[in-house]
Amino acid sequence: MAIIGTYYVFVTYAATIGFGPGNMERFAGDAAWFDTLTREYLGRGGRRSSASPP
Repeated sequence: MAIIGTYYVFVTYAATIGFGPGNMERFAGDAAWFDTLTREYLGRGGRRSSASPP
């Protein structure tokens, strides 16, 4: 049980850093926050890119 609790604390901390401490309302209101962070930092297809896909 302690391992699961530690995992949740770590993941929530990482999400807080990912969204930024000033964006907690956005984090709390996002039903798919893990997907949001993945797309923000990895983009589509696992590559970070600011260019739009063709």
